[in-house]
Amino acid sequence: MVARTFLGCLEGAIPPSIALIICQWYTRAEQPSRFAFYYLGLGLGQILGGCISFGFQHVSVNGSDVLAPWRIMFLTTGLGTVVIGICVYYLLADNPMTARWLTHAERVAVLRHVSVNQTGIESREFRGKEIWEALCDPKIWLFTSSVLLVCSPLHLYSLILSRE
Repeated sequence: MVARTFLGCLEGAIPPSIALIICQWYTRAEQPSRFAFYYLGLGLGQILGGCISFGFQHVSVNGSDVLAPWRIMFLTTGLGTVVIGICVYYLLADNPMTARWLTHAERVAVLRHVSVNQTGIESREFRGKEIWEALCDPKIWLFTSSVLLVCSPLHLYSLILSRE
């Protein structure tokens, strides 16, 4: 349960991070399809995860308890996650202006492209008024509830199975 709690806390940063990235690189007209691809990826991830788990459950290492199939699966997928995390840390830019893979002209083109949003690219100033504005926005509550409703049955199901 402790590991599951930490995992949930770390996973909790993913949806808002994806939202920030999408909003920095795409116009408002382009954002819904990008969010749709993200949510499509969540479903495909569940399907792929089930297939990966099924495959690993059929791996045997000479009847060894140390290398049980579930341990091999967690080591393999965990190592893959760590490698991808390191790549994202070094390759993903904070915003279009710091993207090393873009030339100056391409950065300017991206800024012009997203300028129709009238949101800017980066601000390090904390504004409490914006927090209150977000809390009063019904779209935020709908988005939050959709994420909770999508994820809650999966977590509840895994908790039920872990107790059996």
